[in-house]
Amino acid sequence: MKAAFAVWNDRIAPVFDVAGHLRLVEIEDGKVVRETDAILPEQLPSRRALRLAELGVDTLVCGAISRPLHDLVAGYGIAVVPFCLLYTSDAADDLLCVALGGRRILKKQILLTHH
Repeated sequence: MKAAFAVWNDRIAPVFDVAGHLRLVEIEDGKVVRETDAILPEQLPSRRALRLAELGVDTLVCGAISRPLHDLVAGYGIAVVPFCLLYTSDAADDLLCVALGGRRILKKQILLTHH
């Protein structure tokens, strides 16, 4: 499986629609086996979605994403996990996290409702 994390300053980018970089993470047997970076030079939603498909992405992990771009990405068969933060603390409640290759992904909405 290949997951793409929209990144900005080594964090999940706040809005995928304008993110310029991706961290591509390849996962086999539940473990990260390779990480690479890619650039998203295009601002057009159709080109962004196509670029993900060309990179062989199965899952996109991002912050906010517009509905039209979400639908374009999903149209390529790519699962979209929006409104996320990359969270690696062992103190996180396992019920609020999704594990992805040893990384914990915490939904922003959940984080905001539990303060």
